[in-house]
Amino acid sequence: MQNRYPVLKAFRNRSWAAYLLSCVFAFSTPLSYAQQAGADAAAEPAGHIVTVTGEVRAVNASGADRPLTRRAPVFEGDTVITAAAGSAQIRMIDGALIALKESTEFAFVAYQYEQNPGSDVSTLELFQGGFRTISGGIGQQNRAAYETRVTNFATIGIRGTDYEVVITPQGTLLTGVYDGGTTVA
Repeated sequence: MQNRYPVLKAFRNRSWAAYLLSCVFAFSTPLSYAQQAGADAAAEPAGHIVTVTGEVRAVNASGADRPLTRRAPVFEGDTVITAAAGSAQIRMIDGALIALKESTEFAFVAYQYEQNPGSDVSTLELFQGGFRTISGGIGQQNRAAYETRVTNFATIGIRGTDYEVVITPQGTLLTGVYDGGTTVA
């Protein structure tokens, strides 16, 4: 007599896990297993999201937009955008910590860290909004390799480790230093 319920037979033989997995693979497309497409998939992350509040997204150099959640990678070339009620903290690979305020547009123009003062670089750019950062290994090893551009205002170099920059809605640039010093040019 042929079994009319093959699913029950699979469960009776305790091979239900194998049966379930085979169903998943049979009804899924190969594309569902692919990781993030494009240049980001091959690139090493420049950092990872530590916390997110509200809507936060990244737009990569080719224009692809993706939402950012806790532990999501951030890559060199990404522009991170926080919504009106959004904010994010990002831990960079050199140990730096960057906190983005609401309504911010912030780009990771160049970010490479190999613990080599000759090749390590951190070039960040603030288009709108604000951020606070505590610099990491790049800023500690070679201050000349670290810069933050503030669109239409200045370029900031560091002589310390903890500072904040805000572009107000009225278009005024505000900076504050909590530890060390900055150079605004």
